[in-house]
Amino acid sequence: MASGRHGRLALRLGAVALVLSACSTVEVQRSEWVLTEPADGTTLRRAVFAGHSSCLHFDRVEVVREESSRVELHAFVEYHGDEGCTDDWGAETVSIELEEPLGDRQLIGCAGDEIDWHGWRLEPDADCAQVRDEQL
Repeated sequence: MASGRHGRLALRLGAVALVLSACSTVEVQRSEWVLTEPADGTTLRRAVFAGHSSCLHFDRVEVVREESSRVELHAFVEYHGDEGCTDDWGAETVSIELEEPLGDRQLIGCAGDEIDWHGWRLEPDADCAQVRDEQL
């Protein structure tokens, strides 16, 4: 067991680390996304809004539901609330693999009231299958 000066230093460093981790706020939140090119079989390329590089970091994309008539996709970013957000705009381009080709199925989940971060400012009823410029 550490004693004396080194023991007190270790205790202080441990307390500082505990305080820093308690102050750090990281939340996983939903973000807007757009298709960047037409569906290619089972592959969808999309851009996920991950701007404000000082406080938003791309996390993941998920195929929430894949049914015969529709496909629902969600995108997530990590929000670091203890950091001030910058004004920069950024998008992370990712590919998603579906079990079956998208075909004429409805594509949903790119916009709506449940989205926390809106880069493109899509209307809640936006056509998620519409190819858009990732830098709008």
